[in-house]
Amino acid sequence: MTLYTFECDPTGTPTRLLVSNTDAGNGTIANPGNNNTLGNTVGGSVGVDLNYTKDSFGFTDVYVWANSNIFKSSYYFVTNQVTGEKVTFGNDWTLSFLSNKIRQIISIVSFPIFAAVIECNTGYILGTSSFAPLLLDDQLLTLPQVNDVYLQDFYAVVSSKFGPVQNLSQSLNNAAQFIHVNFPGTENWFVDRKMGTSNWKVGVNSCTITGKQLLFVIYMNVDSVEEQLNKLSVITGDIMAGIITVFVLIGIGFALVISRQLLAVVTQIKLAQDLKLDDMLNEEHERYSFIFELAELQKAFNGMMFVFKDFLKRNHQMTRRVGPGNSEAVKPSDNINFGSKPTNNSSN
Repeated sequence: MTLYTFECDPTGTPTRLLVSNTDAGNGTIANPGNNNTLGNTVGGSVGVDLNYTKDSFGFTDVYVWANSNIFKSSYYFVTNQVTGEKVTFGNDWTLSFLSNKIRQIISIVSFPIFAAVIECNTGYILGTSSFAPLLLDDQLLTLPQVNDVYLQDFYAVVSSKFGPVQNLSQSLNNAAQFIHVNFPGTENWFVDRKMGTSNWKVGVNSCTITGKQLLFVIYMNVDSVEEQLNKLSVITGDIMAGIITVFVLIGIGFALVISRQLLAVVTQIKLAQDLKLDDMLNEEHERYSFIFELAELQKAFNGMMFVFKDFLKRNHQMTRRVGPGNSEAVKPSDNINFGSKPTNNSSN
């Protein structure tokens, strides 16, 4: 079987042949050549480790190919039910695409942050926000070999936490198992780190994807987060102080308006108390409040005072003369202001 790999345009149309593989190998797992069945079986050279009796899909290990690009491939195997022929579907992923996506995601965060995805079985970096080289002479670098301060620190975290181990893969898998056992459900492990003069919070998430144990690592600058939270708190405090001040001023204004309206009502009541009904009912005091309840109170009170004034006038007229003769029997109090006094037209 010959394997062909083409470069395609955005529509999927092949534009040029990148490579063709006619290497037949020697028919063993160690040297499968272009035999996908041998290369992808359990213990195969590409790391898919498929058990064909029950598995039909898997991912390869990370590998370098085609102009020093880092790839990870997925394979899907089906069997023709009539002929028994095995058919392979493959999909190659460039890991630079994953790193670019990580950088795009964390670019929206305003404080310093670092992220990486590490494959436990190999120690290779699948994707990272760092621009540190992951290759040296077309050879993949493992976690401790990458020249990046965050990855170096994480390697120190894993090594110190789980003690000396035989190899990197065992150390990373121990970390994944520790997270799985001690943080079930969330699968998140948080560690406080001091790097230089800054405090950092490290979050490690353990995840298994298509049989591959992965660690998602995120470094977040705690000092920067606290600084931005303090700035936000000050801004929020100023806004709240402004809002409170506005409401206080509105309350004071409202209280002044209400007090002026109540004063008008109290003035009318005092005039009525002194029986100065004409003063109370003159045009100035008949202007009603714009507050509905006070206006209704004024209307009802003025109506009552009109009735009371009319009653006093009638009572005055009835009691001015009593019995035979023209002697004045009852004289209303001089303090009562009835308005214009009626003319005295008494006859003999």
